[in-house]
Amino acid sequence: EKSQQAITNDTLCYTSPVWLSTEIDGVRIISGQTLDFFQRLPDEVFNIFDLLSNSPGAKLYSAYMDYKYENQMAEMLLNQLKSSRSTNGLEEAVKQCIAGASNEQDPSIQKILLKAALFGRAFLSVNLNNPKNSIRPTVSLINDLCTNVIRDLRLINNLQHINISMPITYKQFELIGSHILIDRLLRRNLHEFATSITKLLRMPPEEGENRILVQWAVQELVNPSNTNEEAIAETIKTRLSGIPGIPFINIIEEAFKLKKFTVVRRLLDVKVSLSAQIDILLKLNDKEEALQKALSCGDTDLALFVLMRIKSSEPLSDYMLRLQRLKSLPLKLHLQCLEELERNNFHTELIKRNPDERERIAYSHIIQRFTTALTTSDQKVELTSAAKLFREAKNETVAQLVDDEARLIVKQDELEKKLYNVQLKGLSLVDTLEILLINFEKDADILRKDFSVSDKRYWWIKIQAYAKKHAWTQLLEFGKKPTSPIGYEPFIDVCVRSNRLDEARRFVDRSIYSSKLDDDRLPFMYAKVQMADEAINSAIKLKSLEALHFIEGRCQLNETNLTKIRLAKEKIQDYDDNPLKNVFKIFNRGNRADE
Repeated sequence: EKSQQAITNDTLCYTSPVWLSTEIDGVRIISGQTLDFFQRLPDEVFNIFDLLSNSPGAKLYSAYMDYKYENQMAEMLLNQLKSSRSTNGLEEAVKQCIAGASNEQDPSIQKILLKAALFGRAFLSVNLNNPKNSIRPTVSLINDLCTNVIRDLRLINNLQHINISMPITYKQFELIGSHILIDRLLRRNLHEFATSITKLLRMPPEEGENRILVQWAVQELVNPSNTNEEAIAETIKTRLSGIPGIPFINIIEEAFKLKKFTVVRRLLDVKVSLSAQIDILLKLNDKEEALQKALSCGDTDLALFVLMRIKSSEPLSDYMLRLQRLKSLPLKLHLQCLEELERNNFHTELIKRNPDERERIAYSHIIQRFTTALTTSDQKVELTSAAKLFREAKNETVAQLVDDEARLIVKQDELEKKLYNVQLKGLSLVDTLEILLINFEKDADILRKDFSVSDKRYWWIKIQAYAKKHAWTQLLEFGKKPTSPIGYEPFIDVCVRSNRLDEARRFVDRSIYSSKLDDDRLPFMYAKVQMADEAINSAIKLKSLEALHFIEGRCQLNETNLTKIRLAKEKIQDYDDNPLKNVFKIFNRGNRADE
């Protein structure tokens, strides 16, 4: 409570105007000559130094001071901490002293509190002869905490040096983290100090030292006093080329933005991937060198990429001349380039020379439909050309499929224009019907007739669409139609998949009175809706071992049901083993014929 009392009747006097800046743990007061930090005394510090404090941290601090001045009270205080009701009294005292040091601004007091913490930590180490694994986990945590806080306070105190002038508290350092701190130092061009921090904090090279060196190189590029680009490039190469993991591509891209093209060219060969080199060369409009590098590596995809980039940046006549001059261009790559240039003429010529290429060219038209053809009309042209070639190649089945796809994309385009906020392009016929059935059932019926979708298939699509939009009432009404080409088990399946057993049981009840029901499937349908008794009875009636096995695996059965299934299995097995069963079958067939 005392630590929360407000300060009264105290005055801070300044002889010049001041500015106040709020921080997370206090207020910074900036005047013409000084920079002060004003904060409420932290509880962590107050609980240690209060004269009447009885906290473990205060006792440990007093014990350390008594030990320092060879006072026997130190032993008594340590015994109190060890014999405290709390089993971790000494551990808590060490933690409080560490917390007090991290919340204290004066380095001399920080040092005393940290020495007190280390003094207490020495009594936590159990026995030097014990194996390392015998030390309690909390002791290891305290050891790490001591090491980290000492390291961080050393860093924070160095930041307050006049040459750095970046005063921050421990809480502020915890909030911003090392990454932001490094960024702030780099903005002040304190690269050497930032590097020493990364070593102190043992940061990974890509987050620490390498990032700082890249920033230093960028600063060399930005520096207006550095006008000699050759010298800049040489300095960067000499300083950084021997260091592993330096991302030179970042430096090159920054130099390109600053239009220091000489630096870009000098650094291209220093640990930069081939694809990145080629990309930069194309940006520099150095097409010949980019193409030669791509061809020399033997990667045809990369070479084709470069050729297509060149094609897009120069007239067609110049591009054709370039292809003719390239004697080292592989034949396959040359054909690909020609195909990209004059695809239709090239295909016609290729078919004249080799008629067996029709199917390959037809498939290339289909690929174009999915890649470069953006409009519906362009896609239809590609598919029509493909269908024609498939027919010429005597492949009528694939040709019909391609024709159907061409008709489908036209219908999808018409429906999108008619229905507005509906995306149908790129979907299959089944997916298109499912989307339309959810909100536009009449349009779905028309599309179904256009593509001659069978009743059986359409019923399947329809019940799945109803289940997806949770239209259980519509599904039930749909199932009441007198003739179901797929029976009623699919209705049950879609309900069960949606965890709607109540809805599924309605179809089981209805199916009992339906003339379209397959009696052999009744046990399976009952089992799917967890109607175990009905499933077992119908399976026994059919003498179906398969149905009984299915019920065992699907239903949650009690002991009575399990016994009933076991006895039924034995009875059916005995019946199957009886040689007279075939005679009974013949009699049954004869009786049915008489009827």
